[in-house]
Amino acid sequence: MPKIRLRGKQAAAALGVLVALSLLGGCGHSRQEVLDALHVELPPCEPKVHSFDYEDGWWPPGSLQTHYTAPKACVDDYLRGYGVDLEHPVDNWPGERWSVGGRHHEPGDPPFADSQMKQFRLKLDPSRTYPIHSFKTPYGSEFRVLLDEQGDTTRVYMDTSFGGPHML
Repeated sequence: MPKIRLRGKQAAAALGVLVALSLLGGCGHSRQEVLDALHVELPPCEPKVHSFDYEDGWWPPGSLQTHYTAPKACVDDYLRGYGVDLEHPVDNWPGERWSVGGRHHEPGDPPFADSQMKQFRLKLDPSRTYPIHSFKTPYGSEFRVLLDEQGDTTRVYMDTSFGGPHML
């Protein structure tokens, strides 16, 4: 069963119930319910899910991070289905040096928050370049995706940058 991380006193109290029921996500919602609320799917080729983390403990979901491995052709088709132009990533890691409003970014800064890097167990090779793409579902949920291509397979690290209006 993938790791579950919940926040807040109510979410912590619900943890025992969630584990006992083998459900993922806050408030007793399954993985599919979280995906449905965000109006997103996982690739149809049955990816090997390494982590699936719903954050916030409130419904509808505020944030989702997932990490999975799937055949490269399947991942490519999946992302194209959401309108991603694989030839033109929105960013790469390592990225560019920049500064905006007192916030500074160095090329080797992690592409995700420290907590996500730990959850993903993500260790990037600074001698390689990793494409970062983004897409928006028809209902407004926005996702950021880092791809680690390894021959015929791709490791996908995906998080929500905006959860959308959640028209359930």
